[in-house]
Amino acid sequence: MKNVAFIIGHLSHGGAEKQLYLICITLDRQKFNPIVFCLSHTRRPWGAKIESLNIKVVYIPRFSRFDVTRVFRLAYYYYMYRIDIIVSLLHIGMVYAFLSRCLYFRKSYFIPQIRSRESSMKGIEKWLNLKALNASDRIVVNSHALIEFVGRFFKQPKEKIAVIHNGVEDQWDDAIVKKSNDSSVHIGTIGKDTWDKNIPLFIQAAIELLRHHDNVFFHVCGRDLHPKNRFWIEIPENRRDHFHFYGEIDDVLIFLSRLDIYLSTSNTEGLPNAIMEAMMAKLPIVATDVGGVSELVKRDDTGYLTPPGDLPGIVAFCQTLIVDKRRRATMGKRGHAYIRRHFSLDRLRTDFERILDSAGEGSSH
Repeated sequence: MKNVAFIIGHLSHGGAEKQLYLICITLDRQKFNPIVFCLSHTRRPWGAKIESLNIKVVYIPRFSRFDVTRVFRLAYYYYMYRIDIIVSLLHIGMVYAFLSRCLYFRKSYFIPQIRSRESSMKGIEKWLNLKALNASDRIVVNSHALIEFVGRFFKQPKEKIAVIHNGVEDQWDDAIVKKSNDSSVHIGTIGKDTWDKNIPLFIQAAIELLRHHDNVFFHVCGRDLHPKNRFWIEIPENRRDHFHFYGEIDDVLIFLSRLDIYLSTSNTEGLPNAIMEAMMAKLPIVATDVGGVSELVKRDDTGYLTPPGDLPGIVAFCQTLIVDKRRRATMGKRGHAYIRRHFSLDRLRTDFERILDSAGEGSSH
């Protein structure tokens, strides 16, 4: 049995955190013993869920802003658990995994995962990430769109990079996903208040749509998107009853079951879990064509794609779906079938275990 260390920054709400949980529930526990190392004290929701699988989660929070002791503590745990394979998730986890591995003198296999474009990094941050990737045995990305980025920005050979798409749970059936029978149309998104997700564009599109459609309502959830958030003042007072903000939520399924259309206005993405789950909920998608989104949404078949920042295009596609209920249903069913066929947990397990099975072949450490 191989002891596998998963290094992650936190275990609160987030796509990478959810994918870690899905990997943990699918791994063959006869062959692999997963141990999760979280670089904070954040336990909910995904830390608690991983612990419920009888998987060890070790929390290594920082004691100060620049806490190098976490590197030594992490290396100590490598020795304690006799780690064979080190898997890092996201850029902060990659740096700590790399630095602590430098202090770990047992043979190990290092697999960093890159799940989004971080082209804004520079200086010491970029240098450390480059050192980590140079020392890795394989690099995992979650979309084909990231292969070119990793090769260009980090100067990594393409033959070193493996694509493992995200997986999604198949729990979205008609007994759960119910739409309202009235004439109202509900459009929603899941994100956070960052440049990447571009929630201001979602708000602008919503306000524009309300100029033409009185029966449309908008639902937004995610970090810093709680009721009376900073966008509230931008919404005309006579339209505020058309907007609902929920903050971070644990039950995405219930949120998506309220919607008729899913709208993603991101400036950058990896392979977004939210769009995958919206498609599993049989929702048609309107999304900006960034990152790996086009690997999920088939243009004019399961949804519509626009260039990033294209407000007129977003409004026009949403209007098409608002007035055409039959098209919404057809696109939603096609999207559901596509995600079930190509992004199942079985495929996630098979692809990930293939990488783990190769650990030790040509290991560099």
